Amino acid sequence: MYLTHGIDLAKARNARVAQDWILHPKRRMPEAETILKAVTGALCEFPRIIRSVRNIRSVETHDYSFINRKGETVCGRIEGIDDTERRPLVILDCGYKRDLFNFKLMGTVIASLGYRVMSVRSADELKGGEAEDYMDGVNFLRFASPEFSGLLDHRTAFVVISGGGNVLFRACSISQKFIDDNGVVCGVAISTYNSLRQQFAFMTDRLKDPNLSPNARRVLLDYQNYANRTGLTPDGDPTVFKMGSPGTYLPIIKIPVLHVHGREDDIVPVEGSIMNHRGMKEEGKDSNLIIVKGKGVHSDTGVLWRQPTNLIGMIASLMHATKYLDERVGPIFV
Repeated sequence: MYLTHGIDLAKARNARVAQDWILHPKRRMPEAETILKAVTGALCEFPRIIRSVRNIRSVETHDYSFINRKGETVCGRIEGIDDTERRPLVILDCGYKRDLFNFKLMGTVIASLGYRVMSVRSADELKGGEAEDYMDGVNFLRFASPEFSGLLDHRTAFVVISGGGNVLFRACSISQKFIDDNGVVCGVAISTYNSLRQQFAFMTDRLKDPNLSPNARRVLLDYQNYANRTGLTPDGDPTVFKMGSPGTYLPIIKIPVLHVHGREDDIVPVEGSIMNHRGMKEEGKDSNLIIVKGKGVHSDTGVLWRQPTNLIGMIASLMHATKYLDERVGPIFV
């Protein structure tokens, strides 16, 4: 009942936000942080960067598996500094087919700062069920795994990118017990959308653009092919779209969230993070928004060194995420 009420509130709020953008165009886009501010911030974080680079060599990766609430076997992966210290757990999902199995960079950097970082390989990617698989995976690692439970302290945080956003927003809305049992203190949502249906409409429209960058076309086609295979089409089950949309859960999310997005993102438009931030603030939630220059984390890493604005935006996104974690999670032994 409460979740249904949240869905109704989210629908009404999104309509108000859309109307606000039409009637007040000057309020549509908050300013992105300047290049000078981003570079200055990076310089201030330089000692922590050096510490991280020094620890990267000691980060180890381990695979695990568990039985989820549906009785299915789910595979997972965890990374962390090779020691026996109890450390905070970071739940990481970077979107469709982007987790610790094939998108290690983000996880390795976070792990090198003193966290344990986990992902799961869910069969319900981009759908509501993926969040439940993550919740079951966290409970397994912390309470049921002889190998890993002794390596985790009482603190947990989320870092999600793109389509991974729904893992954070759904998991931290539907179960107060999960939050309390695992000490979930905050989340970082990087380049996330607000509505799964709106994101698919954007994807369809962008793929018609002959000037779309090769990187964006490759990623969006990957999403489109997955959607076609799993029936996630505009004519599909509306309940799936509601469950798979972060905007559904904004009225009932129970943790603070930092939203970070690249202003020129051509894979997930920046309006998604703006709507999520404004929606949380409207509901009286603890939310912060930072817009970085360029495409942010959706920059093409193959040409990044020839695109300084995108490079700075990507680095700034990671800096803001890890700084927020340090501030909210608290002291970490390194």
